[in-house]
Amino acid sequence: DQNIYSAINSSVKVAEGYLDEHKRSVKGSILSMANDINREAPKFVNNLSSLNKFLSTQAAFRKLSEVFIIDSSKIILGKSQFSFYISLSNINDEIIERAKAGEFIFLNSGSNNKIRGIIKLNRYVDAYLYASRYVDPNVIDAINKTKLATDKYQTVNIKSTDLKISFGFFFLVVFFLLLLISLWVGLNLTNSIMGPLTSLINVSEIAREGNLNVRVPSNFGIDEVSRLSSSFNKMLDVISRNREDLLKVNLKLNQRKKFTEAILSGVSSGVIHLNKDKKITHL
Repeated sequence: DQNIYSAINSSVKVAEGYLDEHKRSVKGSILSMANDINREAPKFVNNLSSLNKFLSTQAAFRKLSEVFIIDSSKIILGKSQFSFYISLSNINDEIIERAKAGEFIFLNSGSNNKIRGIIKLNRYVDAYLYASRYVDPNVIDAINKTKLATDKYQTVNIKSTDLKISFGFFFLVVFFLLLLISLWVGLNLTNSIMGPLTSLINVSEIAREGNLNVRVPSNFGIDEVSRLSSSFNKMLDVISRNREDLLKVNLKLNQRKKFTEAILSGVSSGVIHLNKDKKITHL
């Protein structure tokens, strides 16, 4: 893209350089012609035909399309041959004042293939040299097409940049949406795991205090957590059964002890308890 833009931009600069060169050439021709007219001014006093002939010669020599001498009221004082009536509406009072101050002024033209300029003639009280030169219409057309292509390319480039910015913004929004969805899913997953783990911890604390009848809910919807809860509940079942068995055994032992003590308390002669080594351990 940069190479294309550089090529088009270079073409525009070449075209503008071509017009600038023509403008410099026209300006140089008009200034030289003004000097010649100022030098020969006394010859043209009250001699319009001589002035017109001189202007025609100068126009042909300097390859100018038309040459006029006008006053500040835009009245034509002299003209070259083949110079037809022209509209002087584009010469306003401001242009006349600037020219009177000695400035050379390029004039806007309704015709795109003509370069116009005006300058004051110093040897005259109120006279201005107005001249123009045609430029090859094909060259002007090529320049206009080049500028049009440049404008279109810049427009397309701007639209492309806007499109890139829009896509970038769209992807940024999608990224943040995906990020928010991921956070939401992660939080839900965390909560679904933390809930069962909290229940498991609470049940284990209750069981540690001695209540073996409590159980962990096993319907959490997560297979791994459900299996863990089920295994923990089975462990509590085993511990609970073992404790019941121990209590039963302990109860039987206490009953046997009481029964034995009751029998021994009824014997008057006495009872001697011997160990395996036949030593007396209890009288």
